[in-house]
Amino acid sequence: MAYSQEQMEFAHKVVFRLMEILKVCPNVDEKYKCNTPDRAPHKRCIDIMVLLAEITNLPEYLEYLGNNPETTQDPYGWIVAYPPAGEIVEKVVDLE
Repeated sequence: MAYSQEQMEFAHKVVFRLMEILKVCPNVDEKYKCNTPDRAPHKRCIDIMVLLAEITNLPEYLEYLGNNPETTQDPYGWIVAYPPAGEIVEKVVDLE
């Protein structure tokens, strides 16, 4: 499925809103990963991490980042290294 530029811009806004929400957690590191997802109050962190992984690992989104001079600088660099959702589910959700 191909996504339009407009959809990628919207996805970009969603990514940064999810990051803002996730950063409220005191156990989130600089890569926006919650370090205590096994604790009940942090269940929302898992959902947000999976959503971030789903969006930031779309090939179209990575292409959008590469074509946007605004996003080739920090603090955006972490996005290209963000683990795929499968890895998060495997390592985090399966702990439950």
